[in-house]
Amino acid sequence: MFVSYTLNTYNRLHLLKNLMRSFEECNEYKGEFEWVITDYGSSDGTVEYLKELAQKYDYVVPIFESEDEYIASLPDDRKPVNARKKAHAIFGLARNRARRASKAFSDKHGLFIEIADDHQFVRKGDWVTEALNVIRHNHAEAGPRISSIIFRGLSYGRLMKQNNERYPVATTTNQKTQYYVAKHKCYDDYHIQNSDVYKVVGDYMEVTTLEGNDLKEWQKGTDNINHYVDYLNRTKEFKMCKVFLKYPWAIDFPNPMHSQLNVEREGLIVPLLTLEDMRTSFGGKDMPVSSEQVVHLSQKLQELSQ
Repeated sequence: MFVSYTLNTYNRLHLLKNLMRSFEECNEYKGEFEWVITDYGSSDGTVEYLKELAQKYDYVVPIFESEDEYIASLPDDRKPVNARKKAHAIFGLARNRARRASKAFSDKHGLFIEIADDHQFVRKGDWVTEALNVIRHNHAEAGPRISSIIFRGLSYGRLMKQNNERYPVATTTNQKTQYYVAKHKCYDDYHIQNSDVYKVVGDYMEVTTLEGNDLKEWQKGTDNINHYVDYLNRTKEFKMCKVFLKYPWAIDFPNPMHSQLNVEREGLIVPLLTLEDMRTSFGGKDMPVSSEQVVHLSQKLQELSQ
């Protein structure tokens, strides 16, 4: 089984460095993997850094494209009308480009791990095998097909939103991994996903594929015409579900931290934790562990160790 990490980055060099450094420190998966990283025109040194990574590691596969050239190539009736729609136009395009260039795409049992450059791995381990155990356990329990396993911690506010309501915790039989199946939402952007699920649901939305009312709404700049809403609707049609791991392997940095993140650092932005650290602090809470909880615990333990 081949594992392909897919990532789109743009002018966030220090965050990208932090992500890749955390991966090197935390990954314990022994199988084959690669990182397919798309960049559509960074100007902050990211391109040079990716070229250096590709020379150092044969598992790094950078793809360089031009955002300006792509937007200019679109017919006038499909050009984005504002900055947010421009980001939406690039996002679906970049994701499809990365996945189709990946080895997991051609592997019948491949796995995609979608991640963002403002994420960080926070504990060592084999999250790939854990995810496979969750998929097998959910299948054995006759649960709905999993579209996406959320392996990162979400912000507390997002976890508590009504549309992220969850069924009672489930536990795998082999590694005792705890996870939650979502009651309402059936998809999340950053995830672990089987390649065969992607092939069933199809490519992400691109501007060139829009038709009818969707195209009209795109031309108006309507916010819900984007790859995420489109994929959410399609996974719902296939009666799929998304899954939250109780103890995350990575975190999505809470919004209050973002203003402090894009600076050069010698070590990781968030010091690493162990699973026992998380179990001791959060084992009694019947919900996935949030990004804020991980950051707070990590900083607290660092202070106590000094």
